[in-house]
Amino acid sequence: MSNLNHVSVKGFYGQLKTLLKNKQYWSAVWPAALFTIIFGLLYIVTAGIGLSFLGTVFTFITQYMMYIMYGLISPIYILMYLIPSVVGFVAAFFVLYWYTFILVSFMYSYQDVLREESDHVTVATIWKHFRHLRKNQILRISLYQQLFTFLWILPFEIINLIWGSNAYISGAMNVLILLVALWKTLQYAQSYFLYREKQPAFVGQSMRHALTGSKRYMYGLKFNYLWIELLYGCLPVAVWSAIFGGLAYYGAYTATDVWLYLGLVLVALGILFYLPTLLTIPAVYFETSKKTIKVDTLFEETFTPVEILAGQAFKEDYQAPKSENKKRFKLSFKRKQK
Repeated sequence: MSNLNHVSVKGFYGQLKTLLKNKQYWSAVWPAALFTIIFGLLYIVTAGIGLSFLGTVFTFITQYMMYIMYGLISPIYILMYLIPSVVGFVAAFFVLYWYTFILVSFMYSYQDVLREESDHVTVATIWKHFRHLRKNQILRISLYQQLFTFLWILPFEIINLIWGSNAYISGAMNVLILLVALWKTLQYAQSYFLYREKQPAFVGQSMRHALTGSKRYMYGLKFNYLWIELLYGCLPVAVWSAIFGGLAYYGAYTATDVWLYLGLVLVALGILFYLPTLLTIPAVYFETSKKTIKVDTLFEETFTPVEILAGQAFKEDYQAPKSENKKRFKLSFKRKQK
């Protein structure tokens, strides 16, 4: 499927600037910053608990193995540390995905503004989307994205594991891993928006179809989208972080705590205040590029017909001879696809 209808970088800036008017922008800053701080702290705490107890388990296993073998230390004692570690990692997993639901709700709220279904993004609009979000489906889309990305980079990880002692091979594999991860991220960039666009059709279907549709959607648009993200998303954050991160480095180098903490605080505040822009870019890109794309064609030969999901397509097979069952099913399936 060829799709070379690139979004104009200059026109994109105009739309982004119009959408992020002063009142609209500031009404979205504090909820974005607040949710990010809360979930960030929760993730640090839960993941820290998991890593802390896991480190204790490894310490016992490596340093006191002989004591364990001779029964001087009970394995139950190690299990007492392993259980909190697992609980901590599971809690961190849930924190991470609930934050994903918040981010998706933000992006859907900006879509509503673009579609003139809402005036601006507020806590109320975000909560509305969060409350009605089909979280199990969003979770499955996210897990599919991570699974497929992991499978693509797995061969390079295996090569790195076996021949990683060679600096050249290790460096090449690390570069390839980053490139493949970036490529898959760009391919799946529109998954959540396409899912929302065709949400009724996803009932009973596999959520991987959202990824298939996104791959077709982004064909020929990946570098265009990457350039826009780099220009309006990454570059301002990088410049801001470089300036005030340099201030923090100066404070650390000269042992001046005031400059160190001031630089770190300003870096964090700048990123938090820029969050609405980062969350707006994907929504604006989708709504802009969608104007020249037939979304229905993206899901051709993907969705399973409702008759097959409900079992109605197999009714005739019970009366038909066994030799005709396979042929009849194929003809019925092709007819329903058309």
